Amino acid sequence: MFNFLVYCYIFFLSSVSAFAISEWMRLPILILVLLIPFSLLRIAIKRNFSLSCYKSEDTLILLMFFGLCVTTIVNPSGKSFNYLLAYMFIFGISYLFLKGVMYNFCNIHKLLNINTIAVLFIVGFSILDFVTYHFLKIDIQQIIPRNKAVTATYFGGLVRRSYGLSTEPTVLALYFNTLGILGIWNLWRQRNVTKNLKSLLTIIFWVAWILTFSAAGWGALFVSGIISFFLMNIVKKEVILSKKQLKKAFAIMLISIIAIFVFYDEFRIFFSPIIRKVLLMEDVGDRIYQWKWGLENIANSPIFGYGLGSTLIKRKISTLNWYIFLTLEGGFISSIPLIFFIFFSYVRIFRSKVKEKFWFMLGFLAGSLHFLAISTFYYPFLWFFLIMFIMYERKSISNIKTL
Repeated sequence: MFNFLVYCYIFFLSSVSAFAISEWMRLPILILVLLIPFSLLRIAIKRNFSLSCYKSEDTLILLMFFGLCVTTIVNPSGKSFNYLLAYMFIFGISYLFLKGVMYNFCNIHKLLNINTIAVLFIVGFSILDFVTYHFLKIDIQQIIPRNKAVTATYFGGLVRRSYGLSTEPTVLALYFNTLGILGIWNLWRQRNVTKNLKSLLTIIFWVAWILTFSAAGWGALFVSGIISFFLMNIVKKEVILSKKQLKKAFAIMLISIIAIFVFYDEFRIFFSPIIRKVLLMEDVGDRIYQWKWGLENIANSPIFGYGLGSTLIKRKISTLNWYIFLTLEGGFISSIPLIFFIFFSYVRIFRSKVKEKFWFMLGFLAGSLHFLAISTFYYPFLWFFLIMFIMYERKSISNIKTL
């Protein structure tokens, strides 16, 4: 039962809107709640629980908890306790507790394979949903129980953006940028899958990624790719792609450039809304205004913030940037430990002996940058991604020691 619930949790991790009972009672949360007693039972039976999965940077999560508790005492609001519980559950249960349980009782290769299956399922569902909606006039999203309506469109309302089973396209893009990258990387590790099928599934993945039309998703992955590639090639001086792979990449880039020149007007018309958002030339009255408002108000109470839930009570809307949002409500005593946690986690991946570290760097940084454009911290994709890395790093170190 324990393994079954773990696999179900991974498979339905992106289902943060579909089949949800309420805003907080989402399918992955319900599965995780069911998993807790079975995990405790396994810990009690095994009596050999290694704490080596917890790294020095994890203490920063505890410092963040402390900061959140302090700001809740100093600046209580009607929603402070609910938000505090949400942070505790996401970082205490979905990250710290689950990290220890999976590290001790799960096989990383099985988890990676389940994640790949889950990613390919969501990719297939997203493509199917797009095709049936636009060409067959069948709306699958209306059939599936949801706690939030599917309304986001692109290109003047002519194209409905891909939601998958998430609350909105940008959340699906966050899933693709983190666990999606991990899933496709693991797909290429499979020896029993032909290269042609791997290539086809990878292309389909990128099509599904594009159909989210998420400026945050596109921009975060692009910036993460540049930074991670630079660090690996210039600083580490490690080769990411073989000569054969570089030739293929160059050929794809050349074909893409030629296609852009040939169909320049079509590309400009179709992709200009995304490009304008990425360059902060559009949506000024919404996103940038919220950022500016948040930064200005942080200056008035920088240490302790205004209290958890205060932004929603006052403005009924978030700052559309989790780092600003956390600082605004929890103060620097809460946000600084979190920011350092993310920084040192990325450094750990970069300095690790994992040969495939580039893909972990790419996904983790893309997920971290994504939170610059959303403030919904309760999606656990990035933190589960980090759990997978810690487990894979242990496996890699074990393999090195046995050589």
